[in-house]
Amino acid sequence: MSDRRIFVVTGTSRGLGLEFVKQLASEPETTVICVVRTLRNTDQLAHFSNDKDNVFIVEADISKQTAVKQVVDEIDQMTDGKVDVLINNAAVNTDPARPLHQCSKAFNDHLFTNVTGSIIMTNAMLPMLRKGKEKRIINISSGMGSLAYNEPGSEPTSSFSAFSVSKAGLNMATRKYASEWGKEGFVAVSLSPGWVQTRQGGSAAPLTPTDSVSAMLKVVNGLTPEQNGAFINYDGTEIDF
Repeated sequence: MSDRRIFVVTGTSRGLGLEFVKQLASEPETTVICVVRTLRNTDQLAHFSNDKDNVFIVEADISKQTAVKQVVDEIDQMTDGKVDVLINNAAVNTDPARPLHQCSKAFNDHLFTNVTGSIIMTNAMLPMLRKGKEKRIINISSGMGSLAYNEPGSEPTSSFSAFSVSKAGLNMATRKYASEWGKEGFVAVSLSPGWVQTRQGGSAAPLTPTDSVSAMLKVVNGLTPEQNGAFINYDGTEIDF
């Protein structure tokens, strides 16, 4: 696999993660390693990957360091120790209407998956990313995590509270990785998919998963060192943190 472009994508059982896999797998020189929390409930991914020789599925709860270490060891053997792009897509978004003072349990769930899990996964993948040609860390964030978007009194401040806080935390993790690893040629960015027709986004959203992922991959493929640490919308425009 060492001569191929290798992506590792988390949260690939459905939605945006599954769409990332479908579009990346269409590129003959690309290998996609799909990280799922459990092999149960992955029928769509399993069906899609059944006749693909460039799609591989591995299992890990990314919020647990032991599970991540095991799966990263597996990925290391599969890829000869080199990965080009990590897409941290796994996320939860529960109780969207609940204000922050009422969502203690949901808050912890959001932090563990959306922030801690992505950090655990990234830290474990750093040695392989360092050996890769591209060294890209893509954290799938959201406009909901923008402080500028959540002005006092605006509608977003009264909804998606735990999700918004977790994505703001993920954005800070992006900035820290950019600062710590940029000097070694890494490019770490937060990338917003926009409002998408997924289970979380709902049918009223203006973007299909196909359109959103297609646009995001254009951003990923065109990243420059100058964009290290940026918060970027799916259409390539920058978002205020």
